[in-house]
Amino acid sequence: SLDIASSYKDFDYRKFFTYGADNYGFYSSQYTYGASLAGDEHPVGRARANTAFMTSDEFYDAIGIKEDDNMWIAPEDRPTVWGNK
Repeated sequence: SLDIASSYKDFDYRKFFTYGADNYGFYSSQYTYGASLAGDEHPVGRARANTAFMTSDEFYDAIGIKEDDNMWIAPEDRPTVWGNK
C-alpha cells in the first residue's frame, strides 16, 4: 500500500495516479526509448506508470479498474513492489 499517502487525511489517490501517469506516460521518440533501454533499469514511458501502479490496490479503487478491464490483475496475482500489500 501507499503508507505515506495513507497517513494524510483525505489524500487524493486519483490525483496522485493521474499526475504520475501524466509525468511518466509522456511521448518519447524511438531514440529516447532506445537510449533508456540501454542504460536505465526502469521501464520507459507509459509502461513505467502502468506497471508500477497496477501493483497497488489503491490504484484500482481510485481509477475504477474492474475485472473485465485490460489493466486488471487479480489481487492475489499482483506483484509486491516496495513492500506493498
